[in-house]
Amino acid sequence: MFMMQKISPLLAVVQSEQVSALSDLIQSLTEEERELLRLRFLAEMSFPEIAYCLHRNEDAVKKSIYLTGWSVESLS
Repeated sequence: MFMMQKISPLLAVVQSEQVSALSDLIQSLTEEERELLRLRFLAEMSFPEIAYCLHRNEDAVKKSIYLTGWSVESLS
């Protein structure tokens, strides 16, 4: 039997604010940074796969993803 969890109004507001903040953070990234994050975390590609796909050096890809994560953390 499927049971729906009841979410408190406060929790719903907090979750909505978190989603909004995350959306704002993602939109503040460049298209290149968003693409790196999509490939790494949504497509679950390895660093060598991303480097091959983007015709970039693997170390450059690692550094770019690390710096993108760092910039997101500093904005939050």
